[in-house]
Amino acid sequence: MNKNFDKMIEEFLSSKDENELNKKIEELEKIYDFDAYEKELDLEEKANKLLDKAENAKSKEEAIKYAKKAYKICQSCFEAVLFLSELELDNKKKMKILNKGLAKEKERITKEGYFEKENIGNFYTIFETRQYIMGLFAKLDCLIINNKMKEAISIAQEIIYLNNNDNMGARFYLIAIYSYLNDLDNVLQIYKKYNENRIDMLFPLFLIYYKLKNYKEANKYLKKINKYNKYFIEFFKGTIVPEKDIEFGSYITGSSSEIIMYFYKFGFLLKDVEGIKDYILNQKN
Repeated sequence: MNKNFDKMIEEFLSSKDENELNKKIEELEKIYDFDAYEKELDLEEKANKLLDKAENAKSKEEAIKYAKKAYKICQSCFEAVLFLSELELDNKKKMKILNKGLAKEKERITKEGYFEKENIGNFYTIFETRQYIMGLFAKLDCLIINNKMKEAISIAQEIIYLNNNDNMGARFYLIAIYSYLNDLDNVLQIYKKYNENRIDMLFPLFLIYYKLKNYKEANKYLKKINKYNKYFIEFFKGTIVPEKDIEFGSYITGSSSEIIMYFYKFGFLLKDVEGIKDYILNQKN
């Protein structure tokens, strides 16, 4: 929906005088093409139906066909781009889909007024811009898989800028990447800013101090991790068992599913870190 049109409707609805209402109706008819608006709604409805068919398709090929058609007839159906990127297993091709889609989506929502100052910081709470944030997150994952960490930092920062509440957790990606890059100053800056004692913040702190051979500080955060979630040690023992009733992608705070999901997302942190498993298992916490 066009942001400027929304404002006009709000002004129209706030009118109480009948003469004023009629006058505003005339103004709306002059500056806005209602036939085009109805056509847009019709295309959105058709695109959503095609996307439903894609999600329930019997084959990958059929799903791709319906999703592409949905996006072709309605450029505001960015869910189709996200759907297509999820189907693509080749990370380079996935990135190409996302880059092209995000560029078009940014152009579209900019024209519709969503990049105005009043909306910056609230993108996830605005229905029309939520999918853009989700697209940036998908791109963030792709960049990490490709080990393009500096680009990933830029995208994570953009997500937080557009969505101050950060309810999707871009800050956890940032602190993980900075820890991976041995950037202690930025790791500490994020930790102090958000002041959250959870695995997403504590493990990057433990890890960077371990890599810097500052074992006193490393042990301090390792103790906090074990106190926060008793299943952390079981992960490194190889005895951790996922909860049966928790769907993949979901977790309960303090449970084994939380630890499993953390290392599924941030497993790159353990890459090429010598001796960390033995160190964790040999500490008395």
